[in-house]
Amino acid sequence: MRRYLVAATVTCALLLATSCGRDAAGPPRALPGQFAVVPNFGTLQGGIVEIARGRFVLTRIPGGAVGIDKLQNGYISDVVFGTLYGDIWKLDATTGANSYGTEPLFRYTADGHPLGAPLTIYSNGGQLFGLGVPGGYADLAATTLWSANDQKAVAVWLDTPVANAPLDENSGAPYVPWTYDLVAGDKSFSQAVIVGGEVFFTADSTDINANGVGGYGSDGADTGRVYRMNVADGSAATTVVVRGGASSIQTDDGNTVYNSSKDKAQQLSINATDSTAGESVGSPDTGRVTRLLWLRTL
Repeated sequence: MRRYLVAATVTCALLLATSCGRDAAGPPRALPGQFAVVPNFGTLQGGIVEIARGRFVLTRIPGGAVGIDKLQNGYISDVVFGTLYGDIWKLDATTGANSYGTEPLFRYTADGHPLGAPLTIYSNGGQLFGLGVPGGYADLAATTLWSANDQKAVAVWLDTPVANAPLDENSGAPYVPWTYDLVAGDKSFSQAVIVGGEVFFTADSTDINANGVGGYGSDGADTGRVYRMNVADGSAATTVVVRGGASSIQTDDGNTVYNSSKDKAQQLSINATDSTAGESVGSPDTGRVTRLLWLRTL
């Protein structure tokens, strides 16, 4: 029922991906600590390598990894990522070793909660947390999402003691300080965004991969939803219906929030309480690799 796949990208971030096929191939649990090195995988970034059957599967696309600098010294210390199976893993950026031995940091208690977007990393009280909103993922070919009807966003403490892993959505504080139930049928396909002390994320009740007649955005119906809540504890939650929920929200230099879909961009009727001057999720600078060729004559 579960195929366990491991992929790597040329950005040096290990990406644990899980195919959601429903046949009997593959072991019943991920192979702990075993990561495959795939030559020239840079040409297949974002793809999935199926170890169990030894072939490439390029339909279900995991969200990717996020590098974090826990030591605040300008270097990536850990790599954190979610999988299409619903796990959250944390690896040592130097060695690639799993921080939690043979287990993930977090695992949903049931199947059908794929994390198809990068986790959102934020700090609260001097501690780092990862926020995952499950349900959706990009798929180039499959006609049906491997996803349950009910989804739950989770915030996970990234310094959870090894003895307490794997966590799940019922672990509670301090390791899982808050969770939030999405409206039944809603699935998130994009990364959550933090504005000031609030987090915004989008979801959609339809499969955004579906196209053509009857596909995503084809009938003009409003199928998306934007969720807003306090990033510290998930409180004061509000939602607003939007045209489509495939993309992350955008903000201006103040507290105005925008959402875009397949055929419409709109300013939301709800604004961020704080401005963008507070906590935020930013893209880290990409280091430049320079190769020097030294020539000498004899």
